[in-house]
Amino acid sequence: MASTSQPLPTTHNPGVPSTIPAAPRPAKQKRPTKTQEIQALQDEIERLRAEAEAAKAAASAAQAAAAAAASAAASSMSAQSAGGGAIEPIHKPKGEAGNGFCLVEVMRLDDTEENLEMFRSIKRSVRAFAIKAGIDFTKDYRKVETERLLMVFKAVRHGHPYMSTDRFPNDWATGEILKQYLKNYRRYAVKRGRMPRRKDRLSAASSSSGSSSPPHPLRNIDEESADEE
Repeated sequence: MASTSQPLPTTHNPGVPSTIPAAPRPAKQKRPTKTQEIQALQDEIERLRAEAEAAKAAASAAQAAAAAAASAAASSMSAQSAGGGAIEPIHKPKGEAGNGFCLVEVMRLDDTEENLEMFRSIKRSVRAFAIKAGIDFTKDYRKVETERLLMVFKAVRHGHPYMSTDRFPNDWATGEILKQYLKNYRRYAVKRGRMPRRKDRLSAASSSSGSSSPPHPLRNIDEESADEE
């Protein structure tokens, strides 16, 4: 007797869908319009402009503070030099400028750019007043006439109150600057063959008297590298 296979019955749960629905597609973002893009650019420009103005204001405030500090320092120096306050004397160290101590450091003018410029201005004045006083730049400092040295010292004190004798007794700082100029000039003249070396000058033992005017025009030779005298 032949057997017939019966299909298995299927069960259906009414609470479960027979098919899984597809996930919803994300909504397309709208592309900004030209007007919106222009507005965004304008907002960014305004933000950058505001930041630049704030930075400029901060820089101006810093510059004003620095200028005020420099002005206060200068006023303090002037007041002290004029007798408005006690001046601490700066005594000459042992040795000489460039060979024993650094002059700008001892003079306390190496801490700010304003003070460094003051130091350079003082050096230029010493040179100019030495020429005006008729100092012979071929002479050793010890052989320069006292009255000519006093003329230079007085003129430098008048032009630069910082160089008062209360701060630099006996005008020693001005003297050190002048020594450097005389020494550098002689080295420059020897290098150029315009005067004999020191040993030759000593052996010659020239007995000429009187002050002679320095060769003109006198070059600025404080920065010159030169051979030994």
